[in-house]
Amino acid sequence: TLLDDPELITRICDDAEAVGIAGERELVATIYLIGVSRLLPRPLAGIIRGSSSSGKSYTVEKVAHLFPPECLVHATQMTPQALFHMKPGSLVHRWVVAGERSRLEDDDRAEATRALREMLASGKLSKLMPVKTGNGIETQLIEQSGPISFTETTTLTTVFEEDSNRALMLQTDESAAQTKRIITALARRHTREREDTGRIVSVHHALQR
Repeated sequence: TLLDDPELITRICDDAEAVGIAGERELVATIYLIGVSRLLPRPLAGIIRGSSSSGKSYTVEKVAHLFPPECLVHATQMTPQALFHMKPGSLVHRWVVAGERSRLEDDDRAEATRALREMLASGKLSKLMPVKTGNGIETQLIEQSGPISFTETTTLTTVFEEDSNRALMLQTDESAAQTKRIITALARRHTREREDTGRIVSVHHALQR
């Protein structure tokens, strides 16, 4: 029934508000659509920028909670080789929800995100690696299939160009009006019956499945 609703995007934003996100309706809709895009041949990626405590991580976390666990890969931190050594098939059409981007923007950080860029650009990874065998060292081809959609957050105003040009650059609302919306929402939660968030989440899980 929800999928047939012509006001689906409005309903999604309303449900996100009900589970705890005040305002940020455009950002919520965009993050949700990035998550849904995992099913496409060329999924989307997004980097959400904002100052410390502006609610960017909270917003991503709450939107991701509307997706069933089998759709998601939560990764607060990734090493350069992490994606290569995941279980084969575990990234296919998954939404990778990363943590906050490192504040270090140097050559080492660029190398750390190389595999992620390759996965976003081509939808798969391949690498020749030396592997120890019974007869010594043997070079083997390691492959990891995608594609993935991806989100991360950052407080940086400038992001490494090779990463930023593969993602939508999004921004949290840090206006006085948004602060007022947050305070009003907090007050409302203490003065009225709480929403049935479990029902809302279960509906969205069913929708995604």
